[in-house]
Amino acid sequence: MTALTTTKDTLGGLLRQVALSRPDATAIGDGRRRLTFVELDAEVDNAAKALLAQQVRPGDRVGLWLPNCTEWVTVFLAVARLGATLVPVSTAFTADEAADVLTRSKAVLLIAGGELRGRRPAHTAAALSVAGRIEGIRVLIAVHDDVPGALTWPEFTAGGTARDLAEISAAVSPDDPVVILYTSGTTGAPKGVLLPQRMIRNMRDVAGRLQLTTDDVTVLYLPLFHVFALAAVVTFLTAGARVHLLAAFSASGSLELIEAERATLLYGVPAHYYDQLRDPDFDQRDLSGVRLCISPGPAELIREVDRRIATAINCFGSTETTSMITLGDPAAPLDERAGSIGAPLPLSQVRVVGPDGVDVPGGTPGELLVRGPAVMVGYDQDPAATARAVRDGWFHTGDGVQATPSGSSLRFLGRLDEMFKVGGENVDPMEVEAVLMVHPAVGTAAVFGIDDLRLGQVGVAFLTPREPGVPVDTDALRAFARERLAGFKVPRRFVVVTELPTTASGKVQKVKLRQAIPPA
Repeated sequence: MTALTTTKDTLGGLLRQVALSRPDATAIGDGRRRLTFVELDAEVDNAAKALLAQQVRPGDRVGLWLPNCTEWVTVFLAVARLGATLVPVSTAFTADEAADVLTRSKAVLLIAGGELRGRRPAHTAAALSVAGRIEGIRVLIAVHDDVPGALTWPEFTAGGTARDLAEISAAVSPDDPVVILYTSGTTGAPKGVLLPQRMIRNMRDVAGRLQLTTDDVTVLYLPLFHVFALAAVVTFLTAGARVHLLAAFSASGSLELIEAERATLLYGVPAHYYDQLRDPDFDQRDLSGVRLCISPGPAELIREVDRRIATAINCFGSTETTSMITLGDPAAPLDERAGSIGAPLPLSQVRVVGPDGVDVPGGTPGELLVRGPAVMVGYDQDPAATARAVRDGWFHTGDGVQATPSGSSLRFLGRLDEMFKVGGENVDPMEVEAVLMVHPAVGTAAVFGIDDLRLGQVGVAFLTPREPGVPVDTDALRAFARERLAGFKVPRRFVVVTELPTTASGKVQKVKLRQAIPPA
């Protein structure tokens, strides 16, 4: 086991450094092929030269609409090596949503392709282009697909002969924007978050906390257009470790790949772990290679993953903070790992403040503020929103936290804008959701407040059954909740549905649930 020391703070420079130190080690694979670090570096160079041949210059925006594959990572690192900015497009987006993101971002070139759940991004992009809905896109490149009017990936990469790439790459700064990620839009319209090349410093901190070595392997089924996955790729790159990509998540497919690749570390959102743990063949899988699981989720999930897969830790972050600013300690006792979001990473400075903006005493709830290399450059083309979010150099997360009794880590209390008051008493939706999901009949839960004439607000819980087709006894569930929660926290209404609307990254879209509340 070797811990690789990397020092470069631009992505193009980081890849070159790892390629020189571990040329023949496998860097990435996707089921179709595997690339060593030196092969990946060469492909990135070739793609960067091809982008230059298409008149893409530092500061330009490049759209990318692909499922997880090695080409996705190649394009990301090629764009970074040029000092341009990547605009990932969600593979779950409709044509209208994709057109909005590509137009708003002012992307000049689009690389699209593949097929996922019946969607063919390159064909959709071509139709949008013909309809004049993505006028800023000068060139369309199709990957793993053949679309009239688009360059194929081999045609595109064959055109790269630029000789000034080294000079251009050397001029890239750690403070330059490298990607625009659109927030999930769980409560409203998404905003474009500009993240800088210096994210490497934060991901190097993550690698240190995880004790990553060159022997580590992850199977990544989180979509690469989401910050959690993108940050994972950069984290593993800083350590010279291996990433294997899965185009689309399924419980059985992911477990099969984890076993086959002897993955040592897993990333996932709660829905991934819930589905894997309930897969009919879970107990027959050999997951003995896994040493660590990361999941931003409730304490009960951390405990179950810890018991049934491997040591589990929580984390906290957002798109605006490059995925992680706090992370659990794998060596900490289970109670601390399950009951907290861990401690701040070394380069992330944090404060906990009250409504007046003044720091609160230890253990007192307040809003989490953060600054450091993980924090975004700003919201794209939205200086007003940026000024509201970043004040005096501190990013205001809008999340409530408090220090644990030991003072060594933080406990997440919920989104301040999702907390609601019942008869003047604060209710944390995440606390209620965690209790409901312990019930054996409940699969997933989403809780939020609605207006009530008498109490101001009351809770509503949307639920899915743990076993499809098996009814949930809501009276029994209400009694179950009353045994574990104060009465004011127990939802007044329970709505059972077959599935909860989510973003492509697995976050529940509560704004859609509010619109779906049935009449009382």
